Amino acid sequence: MGLFAATAARSSPRLLLAGALARVRAQARSLSASAQPAMPLGASWRAEYLSAPAVVFHKTHCSLCRDLVERLEDALDAKSVREVALDKLPNRGDALREVLRNETGQQHVPFVFIGGVHVKTEDAVSGLRRAAGGQPDECALAPKLRAAGAVVTGQFRS
Repeated sequence: MGLFAATAARSSPRLLLAGALARVRAQARSLSASAQPAMPLGASWRAEYLSAPAVVFHKTHCSLCRDLVERLEDALDAKSVREVALDKLPNRGDALREVLRNETGQQHVPFVFIGGVHVKTEDAVSGLRRAAGGQPDECALAPKLRAAGAVVTGQFRS
């Protein structure tokens, strides 16, 4: 800063403020340029996220989601269930939720997939209840889960 600018800055609060504002704007531009852009999902999301026999896309604050995941975890081995918290995915959660909405036609979490096929939330919740007259550990979704490669280890809660 030259002698004239230093003198002007001391004598004029507006010039001092304008200079500080210009520095802040320049820093903000450099930070936004270096920020990691949202990753495009394309068709690769299926291979990346639908690797387990049962996959539940949810939000951490959703009580229905927690109940559904707990029911699956109670009945299946750990490798058979994958939960994906959309609100915990940096730069991807909102984009993935939009892809799920467009693909399934469902507007809310949880998004449930068994064997890579979408199951409506209502069907998943009611299907995890014990089937009437079935085995003690049997539920309406058990055959689909087994066909998808899930290992049933416990009982489905009613």
